[in-house]
Amino acid sequence: PLIKALGTLGLLVFLISCSSSNDSSPSPSPTSVSGVITGFGSVFVNGIEYDTTNASIFEEGTPTTEDALAVGMVVAVQGTVNDDGTTGTATRISYDDNVEGIVLSNTIAVDGKLDVMGQIINVDGNTTFESHVVGINQPSDIVAGNVVEVSGYTSGNGTIFATRIEVKTAT
Repeated sequence: PLIKALGTLGLLVFLISCSSSNDSSPSPSPTSVSGVITGFGSVFVNGIEYDTTNASIFEEGTPTTEDALAVGMVVAVQGTVNDDGTTGTATRISYDDNVEGIVLSNTIAVDGKLDVMGQIINVDGNTTFESHVVGINQPSDIVAGNVVEVSGYTSGNGTIFATRIEVKTAT
């Protein structure tokens, strides 16, 4: 009986060891983050390179492509992050600007501020800038009447700290 019990125990241990997986790599961790796009070749947000091959991408709630995204935009990313902490896979990327409208005044050269339809925008050397208007080559060139789109972070007092400003049209 003792030999039979040891044999049964040995068989049980063998079966358990055969059924356990030798794959010690944990599965990617689900994530939902907000951050600034810092690069492409995928999408880089918060220091993580997200593969966008199968991602759904939205701008202002409308489906779009990765081509609609740009450096400096604050986006929401849903997906997974790999164990290395530097790569992942995006399943959804959403972009909504903070404000788009007519510039009322520009005092960037004096105090780093831009007034867009009454919304105060703080602009600094880290703000990404793009212009579709000839002659507007930097934020201080923006004039009242220009139409801009701003992405950034809001403060508790309603000011937007711009991470990106895009001049859409002259008027």
